[in-house]
Order: sequence, then structure tokens, then C-alpha cells
Amino acid sequence: MARTLSLALASLMAVGLVTAQAAGAEPKAWDQAAVTALAKELAAAAGDVRQSVRQSPQGTSAGRASRNRHQALDDLRVIENSINHLARRLEAGEGREETRPTYQRIVTLRNDIAMRARRALILEPTLTKLETARGLLEQLSPYYEDAPEAG
Repeated sequence: MARTLSLALASLMAVGLVTAQAAGAEPKAWDQAAVTALAKELAAAAGDVRQSVRQSPQGTSAGRASRNRHQALDDLRVIENSINHLARRLEAGEGREETRPTYQRIVTLRNDIAMRARRALILEPTLTKLETARGLLEQLSPYYEDAPEAG
């Protein structure tokens, strides 16, 4: 029961894309194709994390642990939907300024989720999925820093 809750919260950290935001990352000139590809990969990674939580053992206890698991899954759904929305908008040709609010919402959701998950125990295979998602967000973040436009 406690392990299931910890796994769910750890997964929230993953999709919330916790820990290291790209603070201090070098800004990159906008590259529509690269940003779109990263957003699509991030969307797939977010789905993988959510699926990992769904497949984790639920335990037999009802009550608080069950409520926390359902909250974790709902938070994962919301951030996954936001990431998918970002990927679709980028694929449709929208640029940095048009997609910045969606990107910022993802970062805000990540921060909210991280606050809930600070003491989570991260278990395999969710740990691997977490690292993948976090790495993708770290690669995407410099494109949304203030940088000179390409071209």
C-alpha cells in the first residue's frame, strides 16, 4: 500500500518532470523540427510513465492511499494531455511564442506535482521512465528560454 502510493507519487514526479528544470541551460535558437520531435518524444514518455503507474500493484487498502493513487493518476492525465497538446500545436507549425503558454503550464504542473511527491520512493520500471521524461524536458527547455530567433 505505501509502496504503491510511493510509486504513484514518484511517477507524478516523472511526468511532472521534476528535479532539474533547465535553469542555467544555454538558450537555443528556435528549431521547429527539433522542438516538435522533442515534444512528441516527451508525450510518449509521459504516456509511458502514466501507464507504469496504472500497472503498478494497487495494494488492498482503501482510504487515503487509494485517494492518493487516484489523485496521482489524475495529475498524470492532466500533464500528459498538456504535453500532447503542445506536441500537436508544434506539429501544426505554431512557434515559440504561440506555444510558450502551453510549455509554461507543463512546467507549472511539473512543479505542483513535485511538491506532492517530494518523499516518494521511485521503483523500477518507473525510475527508467522518469529519467527518460526528465531528460526530454531538459532538452526542450532551452528552446523556451529567451534566445535569438533562427533565420
